[in-house]
Amino acid sequence: YDDEHTDMIDLRPHISDNTISYTVPDGNWTVEEYLCTDEPQYGEPPIHTCNILSFESSMDFLKSLFAHLGERVNRAMGTTVTHLFVSDIAFHAPNRRNWDESFNEAFEKRFGFDPAPYYPALYHFVGERDPHIKSLFMACRAEMLRSGLLAALKAVADRHGLHVVTSMAEPKLPACSWLLGDTLGNSVYSPCAVQEKAYLYGMNSTHLAASAADNHGSKYVTCELFRDYNKLTTDIVYKDAMNAFGHGANLLIAHWNSHVIQGNIRRRALDRFRMDVLGREGNSPFSAFVARAQALLRGGSRVNDIAMLYPIYALHDKVYLYEAKTDGSFEYPSTPFSCNYMTVLNTVSTYAGQDITLLHPETVNSICYAEDGVLYLKNSFQTQKFRVLILPGADMVSLENLRMVKKFYDEGGKIIATGTLPKFAFEYHVNDEQSDPNDFLGMFEYGTPNDREVRSIARHIFGEEAMNPAIIKETFHNSNEKGGEAYYISSHRTAADGTELTDCVTLNNILQSFHVPLDMYMPEMPRFECIGAFNNPHNEFLRLGLGDFVPGGGMISRIHKQRGDLDIFFFANTTDRDYGDTIFIRGIHSFDRWDPHTGKTSRLGAHYVRYRDEIYTRT
Repeated sequence: YDDEHTDMIDLRPHISDNTISYTVPDGNWTVEEYLCTDEPQYGEPPIHTCNILSFESSMDFLKSLFAHLGERVNRAMGTTVTHLFVSDIAFHAPNRRNWDESFNEAFEKRFGFDPAPYYPALYHFVGERDPHIKSLFMACRAEMLRSGLLAALKAVADRHGLHVVTSMAEPKLPACSWLLGDTLGNSVYSPCAVQEKAYLYGMNSTHLAASAADNHGSKYVTCELFRDYNKLTTDIVYKDAMNAFGHGANLLIAHWNSHVIQGNIRRRALDRFRMDVLGREGNSPFSAFVARAQALLRGGSRVNDIAMLYPIYALHDKVYLYEAKTDGSFEYPSTPFSCNYMTVLNTVSTYAGQDITLLHPETVNSICYAEDGVLYLKNSFQTQKFRVLILPGADMVSLENLRMVKKFYDEGGKIIATGTLPKFAFEYHVNDEQSDPNDFLGMFEYGTPNDREVRSIARHIFGEEAMNPAIIKETFHNSNEKGGEAYYISSHRTAADGTELTDCVTLNNILQSFHVPLDMYMPEMPRFECIGAFNNPHNEFLRLGLGDFVPGGGMISRIHKQRGDLDIFFFANTTDRDYGDTIFIRGIHSFDRWDPHTGKTSRLGAHYVRYRDEIYTRT
């Protein structure tokens, strides 16, 4: 590796009998060797676990585990025992450096070239190829986790007639790549959110789980609740469950720790908690509420008008591995400054009051299509129609995705980009032409042909001014004769988690400015602006005081689902005041109001109004 010019030379052909025979060129060169090993480096105890990147190793481990359970338990599989639940899945090697000896073969099969000479990119900058190579490396490793342990868990569950639930460690973290690989992709077999440790901690992960169900065609959206809470009260239990349902969950896994409960609430509150939440013999008002809500929300198709591209490649291209002594505490990844998608999700949901679906790049390329200004997601059980598309901060995207985005815009689609506009294409081969003109900082003609096409499409959609770094404005607007509109919102503040912050008011105003009749409006809803606070790791979350104090006490959440001819609108209000104002719902409806806490129903009055060429039911 040339430290000065970032050139690399593969010395493997020059090794014979454990000796390198090579004449080193002039310059400052470092000879580096990369070993694929899970052996600890600094005297830590050895790791006794299966290789989670290998399907065969994972299957061997699971077979041994089930054999250890004994015949009696195995006979109960599929009858008495119905679920296989696995929690805290993550890369677990020192510094999260899980690797596998078959990696090179898997990489070359997928991307068409030998990755070994480019291993330095995993650890330090290697020039113009750096973001491309890192993104390919991390995408391959994420795929090996899916086709390794996660696929093995699914196979074992199917063999025993079990429903598998796989919970990622910290799925709420925006910077998932280093820790988990690909949170949305990992949910292919079992979408699962985790709300744990404190009130609203992990709420973001419910967005991911519900979106994963839409991407991968699952009727179950699991949410693991209350694990490792530092305190529990009746109000918190109900509020977190309601938030989970309002953001798309329909299968709750609740943890009850009596020591934690008794250690944090007074006797009178404890008695209320036991009666209302725990009940007697598993029968309680809370259990009845959960059962009703789950029965209502399970299955069917979700209805909303707004989609967001999942910026996984822009997360992959920021990852560096490292080598350091581990101290035994949980290692949190650092979040890239441009990674704002979680904050934008929360802004659309809890401030603008609209539902939103994350779309994985592979989903877009496989089962999505654009037609007449509408983006369609079509799988075996539903077709979703999106009229607004959001591009979160991402310097690297799939070129195939962006070509579809261009078609969507050209035919009348509405687009909002936030923070960082795309500059690089994920689609890359090491032999691609890599031009290096003088305008490197301008980023117009720099990079591969695919990179240049990405920037050309971005310029076509958002306009010349948006691509010009010399022009500084809060928002840029572009439009076409078919009614397509594109806004680029630049970032001028930093969120609580250290990422780019897109102003909530600006984003909401742009959504309202589009001539798009959105699914639902709540004009007087309490707006909740979290400004990135919920993206923080637990220690920072507590330092900000969010574990004990949430402004307004909570938020409004909602979801619209269709089951056959039935429309279901679920509203959850976890604020400290009633919502008694009007709600406008697209379409002609006759409503029954249903209270999941009691099971009682009553007829609601309805009036009809026209807005943006659509009829809405006002109630």
